[in-house]
Amino acid sequence: MNKLFALLAAIMMAATFTACSNEDNSIVDKPTLGTNVTWDINTQGDAIVPAGEKWIITGTGEETPHYITIGDGATVTLSGVNIDAYNTKDPNQGGFIPAITCLGDATIILADGTTNILDGSAYPGIAVPTDKKFGTLTIKGNGSLEAKSSNGAGIGCPWNNEDNLGAKMDCGNIVIEGGNITVTGFQEAPGIGSSGTNKCGDITIKGGNVTAIGGFGPGIGSCGVGACGNILITGANVTATGGDWGPVIGCCDDGTCGTITIGGTVYWNGWGYENGGETYLTTNPFVYKP
Repeated sequence: MNKLFALLAAIMMAATFTACSNEDNSIVDKPTLGTNVTWDINTQGDAIVPAGEKWIITGTGEETPHYITIGDGATVTLSGVNIDAYNTKDPNQGGFIPAITCLGDATIILADGTTNILDGSAYPGIAVPTDKKFGTLTIKGNGSLEAKSSNGAGIGCPWNNEDNLGAKMDCGNIVIEGGNITVTGFQEAPGIGSSGTNKCGDITIKGGNVTAIGGFGPGIGSCGVGACGNILITGANVTATGGDWGPVIGCCDDGTCGTITIGGTVYWNGWGYENGGETYLTTNPFVYKP
């Protein structure tokens, strides 16, 4: 009899262990890093994308104050997102934040046939801050994007020099490989680049149709006493307009930038104009077609 009870107990323990194992397996089978996660920003709220993951962020087309944070090495596909960050506050700092913040290297894909609007209000539509890592933002795809700010660059750095905690708001590299993109800056800020005393990395535009509208300064580059790296334009249709404080492509008088190469020709060598650059880069509007 004792042997029978021992046998029954062993069978029950095995069944219990199997049930626990099945539950564990069901957890393991849930989406892990690299899996496409679909997130509706209008109904699900702020999208915090972990490092290395791939997310599809959709929207209804209606304005939302919810923001997007992209972890280092993550890829985000935008599909009908419309963010107005005027009333958006950082829960950790209490101040305004960009519509999209990239915490390192980030790829944004514009879904085919979609229109995406990113209004950063007091900050850029898309910011690539360097406090965590000097990263590169890459934008690609065939959809449309409108990125703008009422106090900084549409993509890049804000006009003010510090974030809510007093940290510098420098910006990493910006690469545009595709899409129909309109970027608008405000005051001293360019459409794409840096302003104030902030610094921006290299700006590369090598695909898509890009319209960059600056405030008082360049459409693409740096203004104030800010700085940007090299500017390379090739293989893309680019239209840029600027204000009276500097060239349409390049830096204001008090700012600095690296070399400016357009269609394989150097028009600014980091210190002065070459190959007719003084006229070419100040033409307003500036138009380049490959």
